[in-house]
Amino acid sequence: MSAANLGHVLAQWVIDAGISTQEDYEAMVWNKTKEVMQEFVHYMEREDIILYATACGNAAWKHHKYLKDPPMYGQKVGDIIVCVLMVGALYFMNGWTIAQMPRTPADDNSERIRDHLRCIIVHMFSEVLNATVCKSEWGTFYAWHIMAETAGIGGVSSALIQNRTCAKETFAHLKIKELDLNKQVAAWLTQNPTLKSAIKKVQGTEACGRQRKRGWTLDNFLRHENTEDT
Repeated sequence: MSAANLGHVLAQWVIDAGISTQEDYEAMVWNKTKEVMQEFVHYMEREDIILYATACGNAAWKHHKYLKDPPMYGQKVGDIIVCVLMVGALYFMNGWTIAQMPRTPADDNSERIRDHLRCIIVHMFSEVLNATVCKSEWGTFYAWHIMAETAGIGGVSSALIQNRTCAKETFAHLKIKELDLNKQVAAWLTQNPTLKSAIKKVQGTEACGRQRKRGWTLDNFLRHENTEDT
């Protein structure tokens, strides 16, 4: 999913909308992006993402630095939390959510733009998690690994990851004159009150360096219990 592909579908979208000025073009793209980001935040807040991410509780994980080795132990509490958040985000990107199922698709071009935007938003969310939650990429890597392992299960081959429309290393970086879409998406996600509150629950705690203890459950943590007690 390249910037060129996204630029092409956006150009057709703008032509169809009768937009003629650069300023209106950038505003239209950014407003559409914010619309999809609001859907993402609402989904992350309301949907039970723990149900989607049970594999994040696996005792051993594949590691991004040791791909040829067997799964490894030693995840921190923070890694597991990030994994769950990222799997939830990837389900949104793939359209595998309860909220997406009854949604009536728009025209083909609008749906392609929506696919591109979901891909960009989730990649930028991954960067926010890596940069502001725990200084580790293991949680986000393993989330992508989990999603790759689901390829073909339950007839979901049409999803963005499974049809290679969007992958861990495949997403557009769009810049239109003054609009650096990826940068603005990352900034918006970082400052969104709902996501900011969730991130702060991990920041300033020992979760990122704390080994998982017997009896600790992710469900308890995400239901607002303190990591100091895990």
